[in-house]
Amino acid sequence: MQIESALIVVLFAAVAGIFWYLRWKADQERMRAMQKLAADHGWTWYEEDSRFVRDDSGTPFGQGRSRRAENVLVGTHRGRQIVAYDYEYKTDSGSGNNRSTKTHDYAIWLVTLPHRLPDLEVRPEGIFGGRVAGALGFGDLELESEAFNQAYRVDCDDKRYGTAMLHPRMMELLLTAAASGAVSWRIESDVLVCWEQDRADPASIVARLDLLADIIELVPSFAWKDFGST
Repeated sequence: MQIESALIVVLFAAVAGIFWYLRWKADQERMRAMQKLAADHGWTWYEEDSRFVRDDSGTPFGQGRSRRAENVLVGTHRGRQIVAYDYEYKTDSGSGNNRSTKTHDYAIWLVTLPHRLPDLEVRPEGIFGGRVAGALGFGDLELESEAFNQAYRVDCDDKRYGTAMLHPRMMELLLTAAASGAVSWRIESDVLVCWEQDRADPASIVARLDLLADIIELVPSFAWKDFGST
């Protein structure tokens, strides 16, 4: 029995070692891909940067422990200051021998706006979205497009502002993007924040930045004037 127990321990350690090595190898390959992306676009790459470990409560920030911002890309894209990076935090569950830790991975994009705007959040509707949420009293801003209302949830304090921002061309852009997965983003003062669960494929980072730049360019001029501030 002692020999069998020892073999089990050795086998478990070997399997854990293999998984650790594979994860380390994947992380190294990802790091090189992010460094190349930075070099190709004239951006700066940081292995880790605590400036972007935020403590606010907006998704996915302000949750868990051991928060880290890694593979941080800082630079400009289409004339706007941008940051893109891997973000993670850990949560614990259970206790004693049943205690376990889970790592939550996200991709984050930040794009600086030309002026401050009121808060606005657009994210995919969950299972209680659309008419179901409305029937239960959890409805969000309803717009003219039923397809958009079914695909996205819009949260803002001023209905006039939300309607001005989510005009037909903006909704069309976001519905087109939703064909490959609805996009979560929000405006926080002078920053457009976008997030996605799991780390992003480095090859998709520029495409997401292009989408965010398109969103900014579709903000109506009167919205900057009527709702924005310098």
